[in-house]
Amino acid sequence: MGRKSIIFGFWLVGFTLGFLGYVAWPSFDRWLMDFLPQIFSNELIVGALLSGIVGSVIMMFSVTLWVKISK
Repeated sequence: MGRKSIIFGFWLVGFTLGFLGYVAWPSFDRWLMDFLPQIFSNELIVGALLSGIVGSVIMMFSVTLWVKISK
């Protein structure tokens, strides 16, 4: 697999998630407003959310660095 096809794959995943998120937002918005108070009262969920955010930032930084280095 070439660098361009891998970048295209990441783009496609991001586009798909964004598209589906936009389509699902109205029903997700109502559910989220009911669920948010429960999320932040559970320490396990808050820790998992923070770990997920940190992991995703590290992953995207790594992929971006890999793309720039492998030119």
